[in-house]
Amino acid sequence: MNSLQSKNLYHRDYFTQQVDGHADFAGFKGGFAQLHYRYQRNVELLHLRPEHRLLEIGCGRGEVVIFHSLRGGVATGLDYAEDAIALARGKAEELGVACDFRTASFSEMPVQSGFDRILASEFIEHISATEASLFWELAHRALKPGGRLLVYTYPNTLQRRIGYPIQRILVFLLTGKKLPRLQTDMANEHYQRYHLNEQSLSRLKSAAARAGFLNIKVFYDMTAGRPRTAAGRLFQKLAHRGPWRHWFLNDLICVAQR
Repeated sequence: MNSLQSKNLYHRDYFTQQVDGHADFAGFKGGFAQLHYRYQRNVELLHLRPEHRLLEIGCGRGEVVIFHSLRGGVATGLDYAEDAIALARGKAEELGVACDFRTASFSEMPVQSGFDRILASEFIEHISATEASLFWELAHRALKPGGRLLVYTYPNTLQRRIGYPIQRILVFLLTGKKLPRLQTDMANEHYQRYHLNEQSLSRLKSAAARAGFLNIKVFYDMTAGRPRTAAGRLFQKLAHRGPWRHWFLNDLICVAQR
């Protein structure tokens, strides 16, 4: 199965009711402080500056592209979902900013344009493994020498396969509470069609290396999701230490250079 077979799932309701930041989109005016937390992190980790030429793959509603354009940057946003690009263009028009939004697959990225930065956030898990190999190759070609790529993805396959089952056992032993057999997002009836290619730290690093990227850093975003309870915070603190972090942490980030 490839991503084109799932295209019909990415409709207006998906982008306005499910994707990160949807609750704040109506009031988004283009400022950094108004970006969803994840988008702020992406901007920071990309070291995105106004002088950089940015390409965002799977741009969705286009907040990062709009933010970058409003502060004087040149930005292109690609998404194969027509409803996503319609939302992005509508917001850009509302804010009076010129943005280059294109309804297009990642395979149509302008590889000869020489981008300084490429962002692919919550994207790679939505395409097949075969498509992902092409993505890494094209992203490498589209970057200028020294250019920077950021890939953010959720979840971590080891957390799914090992960490969550262990967590269920520990929670039951300590509290008597039974967690669901499947994690919340996996209960979506379309889940298997949404997530075609979930990643792990080692898979991301290997894929970037095979494509020819340099200075590859793959890590877990430990600033994501502070638990509400003292027990949850203790568990998070323990999970952040030692090799078992690969079992319990989920937010994966790969930063690499051409």
